[in-house]
Amino acid sequence: MVPGPAHGRRARRRVLAVTENMRGQATAGTVLVEEYVAGPEYSAEMFCVGGETVCVGVTERTVSELPYFVETGHLFPARLSAPAAEEIADVARQALKAVGFERGPAHVELKATSRGPVVVEINARLAGGMIPELIRLASGVDLLEQQVRAAAVRPLRLEADRSRHAGLRFLTAPAAGRLREVAGTEAAASVPGVDRVVVTGRVGQQVRPVRDAYDRLGHVIAVGDSPEQVARALDAAFAQLRVVVG
Repeated sequence: MVPGPAHGRRARRRVLAVTENMRGQATAGTVLVEEYVAGPEYSAEMFCVGGETVCVGVTERTVSELPYFVETGHLFPARLSAPAAEEIADVARQALKAVGFERGPAHVELKATSRGPVVVEINARLAGGMIPELIRLASGVDLLEQQVRAAAVRPLRLEADRSRHAGLRFLTAPAAGRLREVAGTEAAASVPGVDRVVVTGRVGQQVRPVRDAYDRLGHVIAVGDSPEQVARALDAAFAQLRVVVG
C-alpha cells in the first residue's frame, strides 16, 4: 500500500498524543513533515576544531522497512569507494557550515540518492548506537576521549592508527508478547570475530517488532579485517541467538 494523506493524518494524531518522552520531558506538541528520501543510509562522523572540520569516517547504516526506519545495524567504515565517501563527507561539511557549527563532534545522517548525498539530519553530538565504539575498534580513534580533550582545549588525535572493520547488529523481537529469554548468548559470544554480545531486554518485559529504538533488546559487535569477515561473524553469532517471546 502506498502511503497517502490519510496515513499522514493518522501519524500526526499518534505523534501529538504523546505528551512526554521516555525521560519524562514534555514534548514539543508539534509535527515536522519531511520529504521522503529513498536510498541507502550513511552517517558522517565529524569533528570541528580550530576552524577545521574533520571527517573521522563514514558509517554504513541498516534500517528497518517502512514505515518506522529503526536502525538495525551499523558498519564502520562504510563499503564505499574513496570518492563516494569523500562526497558524503563534503556534503556533511557544507551542512555544518550552513548552520554555523564550529566546535566539537557532529553526527550527520545522509542518504545516497541519484542526485547525490542528501542530508537527513544534523546532530551536534557524537553518534549513538555504539558507533563511537565501532570507530574505536576499527581505527583506534576514541571519540569519547577526543570530546573530553576538545572541551579541555587539549590537542586531539583524530588520525587512525589501524585499518580494520567493525559492525553491529541489534537484537529485536520476532513478535509481540513478553520476553521469556534470549538464548544462545554464550555460543554467540564464542564465535571468532565477535567482540561482545549485550542483552538489554529484561525477562518479562512487553516487547514487539521494532517500531522505535527503545524496542531493541541488545546488540552484537564483531571486528574483522574486511566487511565480509565482519558480516560472517555477525551471521554466525545471530544463528546461535534466539529471542523467545511468550
